[in-house]
Amino acid sequence: MRNILSSLKYYEKKILAFYFWLFFSSLVSGLIPVLYVYIPKLILDELLGAQRPVILWQLVAFLAIGSLAFSLFRNYAAMRFETFSFELIYFLTEKIASKAVTIPYQEGESKTFLDAKERAAHSLDYLWQLKDVLMALGSALVTLISAGIIILLWNWWLLPILLGLNLVSLPLLKRLRELEIDNNERSNPEARAFRYFTEISRDFRYAKDLRLYNGVELMIERSKKSMDRILAVNHEYFTKNGILNGLILTLVEFQSTIVFLILGTALFVGSITVGNFVLIYNAARQFGRVLSVLFEQGRVLLTIDLELASFLKFMRLPDESRSAAPSVEMSVTERIDQAIDLAKCGEVMLEVRDVCFAYPGSE
Repeated sequence: MRNILSSLKYYEKKILAFYFWLFFSSLVSGLIPVLYVYIPKLILDELLGAQRPVILWQLVAFLAIGSLAFSLFRNYAAMRFETFSFELIYFLTEKIASKAVTIPYQEGESKTFLDAKERAAHSLDYLWQLKDVLMALGSALVTLISAGIIILLWNWWLLPILLGLNLVSLPLLKRLRELEIDNNERSNPEARAFRYFTEISRDFRYAKDLRLYNGVELMIERSKKSMDRILAVNHEYFTKNGILNGLILTLVEFQSTIVFLILGTALFVGSITVGNFVLIYNAARQFGRVLSVLFEQGRVLLTIDLELASFLKFMRLPDESRSAAPSVEMSVTERIDQAIDLAKCGEVMLEVRDVCFAYPGSE
C-alpha cells in the first residue's frame, strides 16, 4: 500500500473527496447483502408463525424500498468515486508527460529512460483496476463484518470452518500474484517495441523514408517477431491464470456445499428453524464469498502497489534543472579558445547547428 498512497499524494487537492466517496460507496454496497440476508428470515418466520398479513406486507415493502434506496445511493456514490478516479488517472498521466520534458537531453533517448517512461505509463493502466479493487475491498469488508456478527450470534462454530476452507486458497492466490509479476516483467519491453512499430506504420510522414531505404520488410519482420513473443507470453499467462482462478472458484462453491450439509442436518434434526436456516446459510455464504473476495482483491492490490513503484521511480528521476550544473554564457572567442585547448589535450568538442538534408533528386 505504500506505493499506492505515495502516488495518491500527487492528487492532493481532491484526495479527501476521493477517500470520502470511496468510504460512502463501500458502506452502502456492503450493507445491501445484509438486507437480503436478514429480511427474508423475518418473512419466513412470519409465514411459518402467526401469518399476519399486515406484518408481511410491511416486511416486503421494507425490503423493496430499502433495496431501491440502497441501490440509488450505491450508484450515485459509485459514479462520484469513478469521476474522481478518472481525474486521478488523467492527472498522473499529465505528471508523467511533465516529468518527461524535464529530463536532460543526453538521457532523453536512452534505453534506460525510455524503459522507465514506458513502465511508468504502463503502471497507470493499473489505476483503472484500482478504483474497482478499492470499492470491492471496502464493500466486502463491510459485508464480512455484518455477516460475521450474524454468524456469531446464531452459530459461532461455523466461523472456524469458513476460515479454514478459505485458507486453503491462499497458496493459489500467492501463485497468481507471482504469475502477474512475471507476466509484466516479460511483456512490457515487447509491448513497447511493438507499439513503436505500429506508430511508425500509422504515421504517413515516415512512408517515404521506409520506401527509400527499403525498410518496409524490415519493419514487418520485426513487428511479427515482437507480436509472436507477446502472444507466447500472454498464452502462458492466461492459461495458468484460468486454471488457478477455476480452482479458487471451485473451493468457494465447495465451502457453500459444506455449510449447506451442516445446516441441512441441523434443520432435519430440528435444532434450528427454517428461518434460522435461511439466515445462517445466506450469512455463511456471504461470509465465505466476501472472504474470498478480500483474499483475491488483496492480491490484486499488492500487484498494483508493486506496479506503481515504476511510476514513483520515474517521477524521482533527476530532471535537468536539478542535475545540470549552472552554465555560464561564454563569448565566441572564449569558446574558440576552449575548443583549441581541448584539441591540444586530445579532446575535441564539436557542435553542429541547423542541420538539413534533401532527398536524392530533389532540389
